[in-house]
Amino acid sequence: MRAVPEAKHDTKLSPWVWVGLIVLSTVVFFGALSIGRYPVSIPELGGALYAQVTGGDMTAAQLALVRVRLPRILIAMMVGAALAMSGTVFQGLFKNPWSLPTSSGPPPVPLLVRHSRSCSA
Repeated sequence: MRAVPEAKHDTKLSPWVWVGLIVLSTVVFFGALSIGRYPVSIPELGGALYAQVTGGDMTAAQLALVRVRLPRILIAMMVGAALAMSGTVFQGLFKNPWSLPTSSGPPPVPLLVRHSRSCSA
């Protein structure tokens, strides 16, 4: 039985990739806050957060924003981060050669059949 050679991959990301990911997640965060049954503009977002901190009066849209949308979005982002970390941990533990960052899934079936025939012989 032949061993599968371990591939060497450069996993360091450029600082520009990190900046892009942070900017993208910030845009998605504020976009998710402003879209919904009660559309809220960006200045209204700031006003709602300021009213929440200072204890001022809020409109129905601002209440929906602070008490419904904000917790949902924060929880969704935390769950996504937890799933990403758990996938990274499992990949690091088990080192599955089919789960490389460069692969887009398992190999095609004919390749599997050829490999299984060479292993059984």
